Amino acid sequence: MREWYVKQWNDIKGNVKFAVLAFLASAALTAVGLLTRGLASWQQAILWFILGILLVWAIAVTVMLRSKPGADVPSHQLPEASLRGRVFIFCNELSAYVGKRKTRPDEEKLYAQFKDSKTLFAKHYDAEIQSWDDKLSAGYWLYFRERAVNLRHELVLSDVRDNDLDEALSALERPPKGDYLNILQTVVERLRYAASTLP
Repeated sequence: MREWYVKQWNDIKGNVKFAVLAFLASAALTAVGLLTRGLASWQQAILWFILGILLVWAIAVTVMLRSKPGADVPSHQLPEASLRGRVFIFCNELSAYVGKRKTRPDEEKLYAQFKDSKTLFAKHYDAEIQSWDDKLSAGYWLYFRERAVNLRHELVLSDVRDNDLDEALSALERPPKGDYLNILQTVVERLRYAASTLP
């Protein structure tokens, strides 16, 4: 039975909307007739002029508000964090990334294991050690490099200079070697120190 009512409503809902609009239009015309009854022609003209100005103003305000992006939706964006806060957040994220890395394979043990064959040593070095360095470097470049450089530029604009930080960031631009993890830790330490000097 409920489906029948839904079907009937879907069939007539357009007509119901039209009937409601027709009723509202006739009510508006009746109200205008009541307002203008007994008024002289010049008084009716002034009333129509005032109503026309009111209508134009309402349309103009509606159009202006709708043309502003996001005017209908209140903004819930958080204010941008301070430079100090953004540096500390970055350092925490980079520290977590570094902390999740497994220990780098021991180069000396690998050499001791394959010291008789340079070919086998090179093969295992590439597969174990160099691939570890490459993955560490790739993660830094993919997730952290751009932010690190931008934060460093912002620190320079805030008159915070740190040669050790600059050297560490420059070293990260080169192909990864055994001390890459230590360089990342140096970047974290130097950024934290630089941020702590901000006002």
